[in-house]
Amino acid sequence: MNISHLSEEALQKTILEPHRLSEEQLSHLAGCEACRARLTNYRTLFNSLGQAPAAGIDFDLEAVVMRQIAAGRARSRRQHLSIGLVLGSAVGVIALMIWLNLQLLRLTLSELSVPVLSLILSAIVPITVFSGLVVRNTYRRKMRLLD
Repeated sequence: MNISHLSEEALQKTILEPHRLSEEQLSHLAGCEACRARLTNYRTLFNSLGQAPAAGIDFDLEAVVMRQIAAGRARSRRQHLSIGLVLGSAVGVIALMIWLNLQLLRLTLSELSVPVLSLILSAIVPITVFSGLVVRNTYRRKMRLLD
């Protein structure tokens, strides 16, 4: 049976895995000048690839990466400190606002009892804390997206 010229893949396998060729392919290669010429080109190419110098990096990649990791840790510590300061300040301001509002409530609504004021305060504090947590989590998510 007469087959057409060997495919590019078959020619490459001839160099890489010569034992995988069928008898029919070997006999075609023995009698076909065009396929032998293409095979010679592939051998030249594969040999030159084997002799090419290995790609190298002309700088210390490990040092660069380690500096970036250390800078990221330092930035993370500064961010945590600044978040802590902001949250602490916010809690202080909120506590002051609550205290001032309670004083104002006492002056304007003196007939309200302490349990009613405690009920109002017990509703305000969890709402404020929950709002602060939502703001903090939103901030963290946005910062992660930026990194």
